[in-house]
Amino acid sequence: MKSIDFLESKASATPSKLRERAEWRRANRDWLRKSQQIALNIMTHMDQQGMTQRELAQRMGVSPQYVNKILRGSENLSLDTITKVERVLGIELVRTDNITFKSNVRIVNGFKPIPNIIDKPYMARISLNSASANGECRIINLTA
Repeated sequence: MKSIDFLESKASATPSKLRERAEWRRANRDWLRKSQQIALNIMTHMDQQGMTQRELAQRMGVSPQYVNKILRGSENLSLDTITKVERVLGIELVRTDNITFKSNVRIVNGFKPIPNIIDKPYMARISLNSASANGECRIINLTA
């Protein structure tokens, strides 16, 4: 019984958060996996350019601790952060140029109305020379 007493005396008074962390990882598995893939991509480009975490942080205007979180793949990255990384490293992490839509709506002055996305109607500037027979057009930009 001496060894049990010894172990009980060394046991923490606060319960372990291991189960909570495991449940959190399971609930957030999808974006964590994507974040890890992005982190690997960033590290690869940093290595190719000979850039340190501290340099990346300075050029992005964030703390080295935040860059460390990004590179561990445990940060839910905002579009702002992704854009900063892309600009500093000169890479593309997220592609947005393959957006197409089908519609029978009439084009007025090179603009095509889009239904209310948020609170106000948007107009999509489209590339007329990419319009196909079935009405697919490539979006160039959105204006409110």
